[in-house]
Amino acid sequence: MKKRGGRVILLLALILVVAVAAGLLWLSKGGQIGIKPAQQPTPAPTKPPVKAIVVIKDLQPDFVLTQDNAAEYVALKDIPAEQFQLARNLTEIESVYNKRISSTLPLIVNTPLDRRNLAEPPLSYQIPSGRKGVPVLVNATSGVGHLIAPGDVVDVILLYDISVIPDYKLGQGELSRMEPCYECPPNLLHVVKTVAQNIKVLRVVDYPPAESRTSEQQLFLVLLAMTDQEAEIVKFAELVPQAEIQLVVRSYFDTAEEITTGITDKLLLEKYLPVPCPIMVDGTYPKFACTGGAIP
Repeated sequence: MKKRGGRVILLLALILVVAVAAGLLWLSKGGQIGIKPAQQPTPAPTKPPVKAIVVIKDLQPDFVLTQDNAAEYVALKDIPAEQFQLARNLTEIESVYNKRISSTLPLIVNTPLDRRNLAEPPLSYQIPSGRKGVPVLVNATSGVGHLIAPGDVVDVILLYDISVIPDYKLGQGELSRMEPCYECPPNLLHVVKTVAQNIKVLRVVDYPPAESRTSEQQLFLVLLAMTDQEAEIVKFAELVPQAEIQLVVRSYFDTAEEITTGITDKLLLEKYLPVPCPIMVDGTYPKFACTGGAIP
């Protein structure tokens, strides 16, 4: 009887040991009855980097990037997608050509180039080598209306009136030639001459309208790329009340210089516009005025 009771006690102890071991194993795995382990959130996929223009050499304020020097200062490199903004970042190297750094502080290495730090180049940068920017005030007629624009090419023509002291005075029914006749009224000599050719237009700026001017009289300023010699001629002509400057548009593809004679009253009648006699210019008969229209 005692032997049977001992076996029961041993069996109960064995069951208790197995239950405790199973409980410890379950707890070690963090399990709970009827509840599944909580799932961890799936991490968001990482966005690939984006290529943008990055500064690779410090850029100073007012520096102008060109096709020749851009590769030394900027390059297309990867930047984190989170930093990329389409409204600010640049993605094509050509977009920085002929742009001026408009920031007040230098742009340092390894920073993306912000399009807000780029501006149009200064005016002096757009003037061709060996030329100067010469302002000419014109109206609707002398400035070819408002048809010309930056990039157009023009020739400059000067209309000039010169007071000439005659070297003759009237005699007995005929002309008596003599030394300069200071007591005679001066003659007004008209001269027209092309003084500059193949001139590039840099700017066209409207002058503020005035109530006293009609639309045909409205003035505007044309900035021309001229040599120093051409600039001197134009600026001297502006000092003479009887002088007028006019622009004529030429073909953009025509760069040849044309040799011109210029025109005066006498030359016009002698060579280009023969007329029947009698006609006199400066007290003489033009050489070819009575040739019946034959041009020499």
